[in-house]
Formats: sequence, C-alpha cells, structure tokens
Amino acid sequence: MRKSDIEGRLRDHYVRVRLEEAPDPAAKARAVALVAAEAGQEAPAASMRQAGFARFVLGQIRYVRTWVWAAQAGLLALLACGSLLAPTDETASACTAVVAALTVLVGMPDVLRSRESNVMELEYACRFDSCQVLAARLIVLGLSDVVVLTFAVLAVPALAGTDPLLVFLHACAPFFLTAAGSLRIATRAREGVTARCLVFGTLVATLAVMAWQAAPRLYAASAAGLWAVLFALALVAAALETKAYLSSVAAGLDCLGAPAQP
Repeated sequence: MRKSDIEGRLRDHYVRVRLEEAPDPAAKARAVALVAAEAGQEAPAASMRQAGFARFVLGQIRYVRTWVWAAQAGLLALLACGSLLAPTDETASACTAVVAALTVLVGMPDVLRSRESNVMELEYACRFDSCQVLAARLIVLGLSDVVVLTFAVLAVPALAGTDPLLVFLHACAPFFLTAAGSLRIATRAREGVTARCLVFGTLVATLAVMAWQAAPRLYAASAAGLWAVLFALALVAAALETKAYLSSVAAGLDCLGAPAQP
C-alpha cells in the first residue's frame, strides 16, 4: 500500500471520529494498527526488536571518543605501576580505590554527551531515542569499566601480594559511589552536569587518598566489614540512581534536572 493511501485512510478515520466524538489515543492506536495490518506492515517480533537494539549497542562503540579508551588504558597502566611500586598492601589498595573512582569520570562525559551537546531533542525523534542511546552507552562504558575492575582484582593481588577480596571491595565501593553521585547530579542538575560530576568524582578519589594518609589501617583486612557495607550501600544507590536518570530522560527534556515530586 502506498504512503498516500495510508494517509488517506487515517484522514478518513479522523473525519468519522470527529463526527461522533473527540479523537482519543485508543482510537488512534486502533486506526494505526488496522492500517498497518492491511498494508502488511505488522509490528516486528520481540526477538527482532531485541536483536536490533543489540546491534545498536554494538554500534555505539564507534561513537565513544578515542580519548576515553586511551584514558582507560592509562588508568590500567597507572594501576599496574602503583601496584608494583607500592611499599605496603594499604598503599596498593588506596591506589586501586583512586583508579576505580577515576574510571567513572573517564566515561561520564560520553554518557552525558548528547545532553551537553544539546542534541537530545533530535534523538527523541529517532528510532532509538535518547533513553535508548543513554542505555546503550551505559552498557558499552559499563562493560569497559568491568574490564578495569577485573584487571584490578586479578592483577593487583598478583603484583602487590594483596588479598583479592580486599582489592575487590576497595575498588567497587568508590566506583559505585562515584557512579551513584554522578547519576544523581545528572538527574537533578540542569546545567554544568559534566563539570559537577567531575568535581564529585575527584572528591571521592581525594577522600580515598586522605583516608590512606590519615589511617592506613582502613585499608587493612581488619576493616573488610566496613568496606563490605560501603560496597553494598554504594551498589544499591548506583542501581537506584541509574533507574532514576533513565526515567528522567524517558520522561522528556522538561523533566531533566527537575526537582523530584513528593
């Protein structure tokens, strides 16, 4: 069926509806479904939609700027050198915590890239809208962050002789804390989002260094329980803030940075 025929049928439908009652979303949905069925343009199966989004996620890899991958490689090199040169286990753990927080900062500018470049309104009109673009970039950059954290858990104990479980806790707690804080800023702030996220992440990394300088035993095995609690709280917070930001983006431009409704 030609496009003009489809448009004509829709016009005829709305003429009939206006004669009877005001158009409503349900009537529009029924008309579109009827025309699509008659034209042989049935909605794609769920598996096809999922496959399309999977390809879209893979396609987002090439849109991540080169300096992001270079910065992550630099953080891996920094972590390896720090583990080799660290005089104590506590020093190696503090280096791991700092690198974990900085890992979030490396990817955050590309997560917020559409918003900071003022192209989100254009993305809302695309097949994969701003919410799906955001989800795809979170997946791509999140997987790259997993590589960094995995390297930390495997390499730091081998290079510095530390406990793998402690390295995991020392890396994940600041990582998820930085992610949660950055996404909360992105949800509630209207301007200067990337800069505020960078400031917050730098603060987390600075606190990790200050804790090591003031009380190195905080990175010892005796404080593992404290780090486990911090990790659990940060993980839950990161999950909630990710959901909140995705919902805010899905709700439209007017909801970005708007105060939460009671």
